[in-house]
Amino acid sequence: MRIEEPPISGVSGESDEDLSFLEKGEGKLESQRGNGAVRKVSPIDSRRYRIQDLASRSTQQEAGKLINFYGRFQPEITNPTELTEANYISALRGVASESSEVKPDYFEKIFGFLSGAVAGEVLDAKFTEPPSPRELYQMMSLVYARVAALALYEKQTSQAFAEIENFNSFLDLQVTEKTKSKEANFIGTLKYDLLQLKESITTEKDVMVEDLPASADEFSIFSLKHNRSRKIPAFKTLLQERLRWHAALNLALNISETVIEGDQDQGELWVQSGPSVDSLSKIISTNYKDSLDLYQTVEKNDTPVYWEAKERLDGLESFRNVVFGRDGLFFFTALKAADFGHGQQDLKYIVVTRNILSLDEGGDAKRIKEKVTRYLKENGVTLDFTFIDTGFIGSIPEFAISCLAEEGDTKLSEDEIDQKITLLSSNRLGRRELSRRGTSERRSAQRSAVGGIEDRPQAINSPSRLCLDEKGRLVPEKVPNSISAQLQAWVVEHTVMRNFSPRVDAKKKIPTEKPDPLEGYTYVEDFRGPSISTHPIELRINEAGEKFLIKSGPDHTVRAELVSAKLFERLHLKTLHRGEEKSPEVAETKLIETDSGPKILIRFIEDMQPCTLKLPESPIVKKKVQLGFVIDALLGQYDRTPWNIMVGGNNRVAFIDHGGSLFSRARGGFKGFPANLSIGEIKAMMDNPQFPGTPVNEAYAGIFDVKTDSLRLDSLKIKDADSRDAISIGYEFLLNLRDEEIEEVVDSAGFLDGRRSIRSLESKIKSLEKELEHIAPGSRDYRMTKEAIMTFKAMIKAGGEANYLKKAIASRKKSLQDLFATVLRGFGRGSGHFSDWP
Repeated sequence: MRIEEPPISGVSGESDEDLSFLEKGEGKLESQRGNGAVRKVSPIDSRRYRIQDLASRSTQQEAGKLINFYGRFQPEITNPTELTEANYISALRGVASESSEVKPDYFEKIFGFLSGAVAGEVLDAKFTEPPSPRELYQMMSLVYARVAALALYEKQTSQAFAEIENFNSFLDLQVTEKTKSKEANFIGTLKYDLLQLKESITTEKDVMVEDLPASADEFSIFSLKHNRSRKIPAFKTLLQERLRWHAALNLALNISETVIEGDQDQGELWVQSGPSVDSLSKIISTNYKDSLDLYQTVEKNDTPVYWEAKERLDGLESFRNVVFGRDGLFFFTALKAADFGHGQQDLKYIVVTRNILSLDEGGDAKRIKEKVTRYLKENGVTLDFTFIDTGFIGSIPEFAISCLAEEGDTKLSEDEIDQKITLLSSNRLGRRELSRRGTSERRSAQRSAVGGIEDRPQAINSPSRLCLDEKGRLVPEKVPNSISAQLQAWVVEHTVMRNFSPRVDAKKKIPTEKPDPLEGYTYVEDFRGPSISTHPIELRINEAGEKFLIKSGPDHTVRAELVSAKLFERLHLKTLHRGEEKSPEVAETKLIETDSGPKILIRFIEDMQPCTLKLPESPIVKKKVQLGFVIDALLGQYDRTPWNIMVGGNNRVAFIDHGGSLFSRARGGFKGFPANLSIGEIKAMMDNPQFPGTPVNEAYAGIFDVKTDSLRLDSLKIKDADSRDAISIGYEFLLNLRDEEIEEVVDSAGFLDGRRSIRSLESKIKSLEKELEHIAPGSRDYRMTKEAIMTFKAMIKAGGEANYLKKAIASRKKSLQDLFATVLRGFGRGSGHFSDWP
């Protein structure tokens, strides 16, 4: 990707031939008159309506122009002279006078004046007559744009006011005894516009907030491939260049069209057509503030979604990706920028819209399909790509896949099509999503963020057809949005680029702008609580004074712990309506990915303490703990010892330390996680792994009677009515736990899928098989290692860890649901309501 240049041809920033005059020595700016007659209004409100009409005409002159917003935007003037107080009026009048005959370099002279540089021939112009009202208005427009940018961008307020006064003095000299009243009034109107500008500058100076994130600063981008770096200017510098350029373009398109009309009856003059100070103010000031706000919004809301999506693609080892949609350009930019200087990715960007599918070729489905297939093939897209869309359904990628499959006479099942489609946020089961992971609250926030991405400004309207470019290749039709909208689209794309490009720091390393997940959490101490902890834990505090524990450990253990914590959160929420004081809790937990691996961030609960070797002798505590059995059985957590349970005042209970879940051992090794729950596994869960022959905790031991000589279903009996109620509530929880929730929780833990996962699993299997040679056959360790190998082989068959876990947990949910239903029928189901508890 060439930074500061269009990432693709014909979609973002391709120059329109009407703007060829911007290239030195090529073409000219053709005159374009605005349509419509002058509005006839009463003298009282005539000026207000004329200003509105003038702004509309001024904007119309820019319509239909697609701007290349890449590269540097600086005036190209041969032998420029610096603009000074002494040559100010000469330069001003010289630039304005050239509007009578538009020349190829006229735009550059306007742009140069706005930037403080004057062409020599401009200063050489000679004037024998006083300026006409038309010329005065043209001069005022140039002053307005120059001064507004000078004050706002360079903070040279004193210089800006001095230039206003310089021109004001010149205007005063034009009012003599021979000046007609309507011309004098017109000059007064010009002075009034400059007075308004001065007041606006004073106001904006006091309220303008321009603080931007560090990514907006100047930096050097590094190419590992070529071992070279390149300096990227500060965002404000680039933005200010473009806005000055836009103002110069607006003036170049309109200044030669200036027409001053008069009304003899009213004794006044007005501007019928020409530049509009309102339009110039919007370009220079409003667009500037909007762009700064947009930069911060995109960095805060969009880039975290793109980081997560990129990392998940990396986890899938997807190196051939095609991104769809106009809004997909921004994610494409993230992927392209992150790969800058490496060249490891095969990345394509495609625009196929619903308009193209319904309107192109008159709606002829066959012809449309042939066109789209040709468009895809011309861009090198094949069926072995991952098809990425920022939408929620993926209907466009699905259509593209069907085009390629049909052309190649390839038969794909619905599941195979789903596997090829990856979405930022998915509403359709079976289609992988790259974000929206975590709790329901975070899922909603991610969905909102993805929705915001789809609403970002676009450089072009939604294309309705594919057309041929000058090389005879199919490209999407380019109908430009307004230049302001095109600029805003550049802001979004540029913000993303700056956050993903590899940078050179003082030590010649290549960091990126990826945010530090622990930023704002200040280290306090290594935490040593009263419970047993195998893995390191840090105590940290945030800016609000809230305490958090940061827990490390093996990758699979950390991720397994998160899955368990998130399901405990769901159990807590689903039982909360029955009475908050009787609902079991779990410390608020989230996963953070750091350079040293994943960690768990856990909100510190100060008013509760872990138990030691026994639970408190409280019937209510016992019943609350029994509610956790459904989650532990579902996830194979065999280590719910008392020190992994917290208690507090009012018999509050919270579950902590879930490291024995899924295929993780409590102390970090591996164990099996079969897709079908067995009675033997239930029995093993009730024994203490640290102290064989004793119960894991008094509450779990009080749920079932298990016959030691049988592992059949009829060997399991509920002990008493209290246990029945806990199992009944667990059964209701399982009934209401949707498979989509299970998928969401597994995704939030960041387990891998695809080739990268399979290679990791194959490596684990080899390592564990070697370990078996040194473990005593028949021992507990030998059995758990063998079961881990069986589970990993099943994961490979399923296509990776994440896919297997989703299916296995859903299958275990059904097994546990059937088990609970059976034992409840054997006992009598009971009410299962907290209100029945003492």
